[in-house]
Amino acid sequence: MFYAIKGAIDAGLKIPIGDISIENDRIKGEHIAKYAEKLKSENLDLYNKLFSRYLGRGLNPENLPSHFEEILNNIKFSGG
Repeated sequence: MFYAIKGAIDAGLKIPIGDISIENDRIKGEHIAKYAEKLKSENLDLYNKLFSRYLGRGLNPENLPSHFEEILNNIKFSGG
């Protein structure tokens, strides 16, 4: 829920949330990228199974944080 609130705040809404810390690395998918990188080197079959939707769309799960930034910038600069 706090990540949805952070998105609303990033979009310009004024929402008081106090001293709650929201980790940007987690929002960007850094934890997923690290896991994907580790799994790819340890168990390629499981990697392909778990990340099949990413891979099927041509998205490398290890690059999820940079993909997140690309999409975020597209939204910001398109006026959305």
